[in-house]
Amino acid sequence: MEQEFLDIVNEDDEVIDRLSIDEAYRTGKWIIRSSSLFIKNSEWKLWIPRRNLWKSKFPGALDFSAGGHVSSGETYIEWLVRESQEEINIILNPENIRPLGKLLQNDIGYNIRFFSALYEYITDTPPSINPKEHSESLWLTPEELYEKLLDPKEPKYKSGLKEMIERFYLSK
Repeated sequence: MEQEFLDIVNEDDEVIDRLSIDEAYRTGKWIIRSSSLFIKNSEWKLWIPRRNLWKSKFPGALDFSAGGHVSSGETYIEWLVRESQEEINIILNPENIRPLGKLLQNDIGYNIRFFSALYEYITDTPPSINPKEHSESLWLTPEELYEKLLDPKEPKYKSGLKEMIERFYLSK
């Protein structure tokens, strides 16, 4: 399997180095980049998949529609377009991707920080579940999703999901 490399950035999100994903997480003290997307339909509901139980990070967790670490040399949107096609079988037109914002966050369980850029894409065409990635999906309003995230019976959710919903959907 080919090793994945990430850009290491400074507090201004400028590239200062490049490390393998394993090295970045093992040494811990870096800032990396991640990009996340919410697919939203005309009813203003978000398409939320649940990660498979065998995933090494956040097994069984509710997730962004698509997202993850931005590979070295790619912009947030370039990576998101490629990953969305691979993960959920949607071909995104970069001109129709709406940026919501970017936060500097701490990765839960790791001594690493990351810039997390969040985007939105509106379509009534539901993405396809990739059985290698997800076990199910739900269409939820941001308020319904937030209630699920606060429910103690809900097993878990991916790092940053709750913060992004609070910041970009519920604070308005």
